[in-house]
Amino acid sequence: MLRTSGSSEESSAVQGPESEAPKVPSPEALSRFAATGWIGRACNPVDASFLVYFRVIFGGCALYWLGKGYWTGLAELHYIQPRFHFSYYGFEWLQPTLGNGIYLLMAMMALCAMFMIVGYCYRLSTTLFALGFTYLFLLDKTTYQNHYYLISLVSWLLAILPAHRLWSVDAWQNPSLRRATAPAWSLWLLRFQIGVPYFYGGIAKISADWLAGEPMRSAIGEKTWYPGIGQLFATEFGVQFFVWGGMLFDLLIVPALLWRRTRFAAFLVSLVFHILNASMWPIGVFPWFMILATVVFFEPDWLRRLLRIPAEPAPANEPAGASPAVVASSLGQRLAATALIGFVLLQVLVPFRHHLYPGDPNWTEETHHFSWHMLLRSKRCGVRLYAHDPHSGRTGTVDLRPYLTAYQANRFGREPRTIHQLARFVAADLRSKGFGDVEIRALALVSLNGRKPQMMIDPDVDLAAEPVTWNQPAWVMPLTEPLRETAWDLPLPEWEEHIELPTHFVMTSNSR
Repeated sequence: MLRTSGSSEESSAVQGPESEAPKVPSPEALSRFAATGWIGRACNPVDASFLVYFRVIFGGCALYWLGKGYWTGLAELHYIQPRFHFSYYGFEWLQPTLGNGIYLLMAMMALCAMFMIVGYCYRLSTTLFALGFTYLFLLDKTTYQNHYYLISLVSWLLAILPAHRLWSVDAWQNPSLRRATAPAWSLWLLRFQIGVPYFYGGIAKISADWLAGEPMRSAIGEKTWYPGIGQLFATEFGVQFFVWGGMLFDLLIVPALLWRRTRFAAFLVSLVFHILNASMWPIGVFPWFMILATVVFFEPDWLRRLLRIPAEPAPANEPAGASPAVVASSLGQRLAATALIGFVLLQVLVPFRHHLYPGDPNWTEETHHFSWHMLLRSKRCGVRLYAHDPHSGRTGTVDLRPYLTAYQANRFGREPRTIHQLARFVAADLRSKGFGDVEIRALALVSLNGRKPQMMIDPDVDLAAEPVTWNQPAWVMPLTEPLRETAWDLPLPEWEEHIELPTHFVMTSNSR
């Protein structure tokens, strides 16, 4: 009885005299809790003028790129002239079927860029621009540039960011859209995307070849003409300054921009860095866009303060001081948040995928794309394809000029997979002309970062019979040549005199 009575009294003491049910926190309490955590910090309002600035400079850079593509003939060179395009795996269904209609597409994109600048039909115009640019970007691997990849990513980000709610035609026509603030996550998402090329460019430079001075030694050694400091490029001190300075800049510039005490000095350093890049390397709009985009690391209201525009009062449906943190969200909002988190994770993980493949990625080119590998490899290439008829036993060289433009011919030999793609296309073309079960083999000699040239592809493998695979193909030969103290500089026609080749091959063609 005592044991039972004690248990009953203990239970009463715990539950209380009236056995009240647990209290459910009110929505206001949950909102206050969210506002103090990471959700609240991500949703806290910041001045939206930084988004206005970013949409204007991005639209301006897009117009410059489109105009240059039209007036210099790059659009025709890249998208109209080629008979064959080197597709990305998984995107073979994207084909340049527009012909001269590519100019109509570019005109539409230019119109979208102008609408983007003024904030008119913003969601539609940014989405259409992102679709058009990504389509052009994915048409051919030989036109890959890291800044094209960055522009594609940023264009999709702008399509979801609320950059049209302030100082835009949309907000003028529909005042209910007008907001003087934006959620902090939009600022940090842009900072993240602009910081990724810097940081991962630095990570990629922590490699044996880069730290040994190549390809930087060879690259700047050809630029002694540069005003003022050109003679420095011919010295080992100059080489090491660029090697270590470039790597440390990429690794440290983002933290320095984020820290208020070093932000302005870091921006000045980045300004010098990008102007130097623009004057030394043919990298188009990239350095100018990065100069303009790096401003996103300043306080979000810098433009309003610069223009001396007073802060706008919150609209009636957005009380001043109210936190935008919302605990209960719609299914669409949760899906959007999940997609953004997935996007960020992909950006973090994709540049490290080269660890899944054997060998030096600068040699095999596995994972070179979408990984922010910049100025890491210099390749001189010589490629010849041989067609063999197994029935007659006849073998002959393939004239590649009908298949490739000069631009493609100068680039396809860097990557084993593009050589494989071309071999399969040539085989299909020859079979359509009645050559039966033709076999295609390749003699591909490549000099990486000044090394002595060596074969990159097994010359005895019939590439036409090899399937397309996501795994590293067995017919890619490993890099065996060591880095040289002095770069290999013999002209291509003399290579076969200094390299042991299979007796049934003769090297005479060029791809650089």
